[in-house]
Amino acid sequence: MSVYSKAFGLWQLNERKTQLNSITKFEIWENNIATGLDW
Repeated sequence: MSVYSKAFGLWQLNERKTQLNSITKFEIWENNIATGLDW
């Protein structure tokens, strides 16, 4: 594996993690609003 493709692979992995994290944050935020409305 070349250094370039290794770096690109790591970058893609980080991008995916970031996307997953923001989705999770958004879902938590959405749940908090729903809970607040039920309240």
